[in-house]
Amino acid sequence: MTWEEYKKQVIETDPIAGEIIKQQEVLSPIIGEIMIRQSELGLSDHELAERCGVSEATIRRMETGGVIPTMDTLIKVCRCVGLRLMVEREEIMR
Repeated sequence: MTWEEYKKQVIETDPIAGEIIKQQEVLSPIIGEIMIRQSELGLSDHELAERCGVSEATIRRMETGGVIPTMDTLIKVCRCVGLRLMVEREEIMR
């Protein structure tokens, strides 16, 4: 079974799990960029957390997908590592 087939099955059978999958797919590239930038800056999770004013546990849970961060937290962490969130239009199916 491919990822797309599995994802479709989960979404059809478990709406809550399906929503989590959709959210993680949106967040994954953002969190990935944060982690790359954190590494480029040579910051540990502890140092990043201190710099951003969030808990180290929050940073770790974001990195592992254990939590869906709020927009406030995402913006705060992005700013701390010199990243900016942007909105991009995409085609929607009607």
